Amino acid sequence: LKSGDRYVSEMEQTDQLFDLCEQFDLRFIVIADRFNPPRSIEELKSRYYSGLRFSFVISKAVAIFMLSLNDSLSHS
Repeated sequence: LKSGDRYVSEMEQTDQLFDLCEQFDLRFIVIADRFNPPRSIEELKSRYYSGLRFSFVISKAVAIFMLSLNDSLSHS
C-alpha cells in the first residue's frame, strides 16, 4: 500500500472501531469478534483510547483558538 492508501485504510478501520464501540457499548470481546481485519482486544482498546485522547486534545486546542480569536476580535 502507498502511504496515502495506508492512511485511508487506517481511518476506515478507526471509523469501524468507533462504530462498533458505540454499537456494542465498549464490549471489546464482542467488538474483537466482529472487527475486520482481526485484532486483539488489547490492540482495539489501545487504538480506541488513543483516538479518544487525540480527539480530546484537538477539541481543546480548537476551543482555545476560538476563545483567543473571539478575544482578539472583541478588542479590535
